[in-house]
Amino acid sequence: MGIYLDRDLRRTQFVLAVARELHFGKAAARLNIAQSYLSREVKEFEDEQGYLFFERNGHYVAAVTDSGQAFIRTMGPVLDDLVAGFERASEMGRMISRQKAGSFLIGYSPLVPGQYQSRCVRFEACGSRFCVSSSAPSPRLNCSIPSHPGDFRRP
Repeated sequence: MGIYLDRDLRRTQFVLAVARELHFGKAAARLNIAQSYLSREVKEFEDEQGYLFFERNGHYVAAVTDSGQAFIRTMGPVLDDLVAGFERASEMGRMISRQKAGSFLIGYSPLVPGQYQSRCVRFEACGSRFCVSSSAPSPRLNCSIPSHPGDFRRP
């Protein structure tokens, strides 16, 4: 039996919602979908799996079957981990995107001892990813974050 990731994950969400609510209508409202669509998808999922998740009594769920409980106990944490992982990955992507779009400026005074100024200038000479700009009245390091790795340019 193959897995159709998007469809099967959606149907797993449906099964978990019905198990929480023990009512197809309430689960459909919680998921913001039509109750008839939810019922049909859960029924098709049961047919594909080869067992029932629920004992039905009209729109109500009389009970979760033993097979359904095993499925829910196994897939509930998996789906929770997947959602949490997706949220972490999305946040990391947003953070990285914001960093690439910005820049920062490190300034130093002409009164800084020469040994430190020469280290700053050597950043550029050693192939550092930072560049030196002396167009301002006091020397400054203008550190731009690249849009692609290794894509640093002079300001």
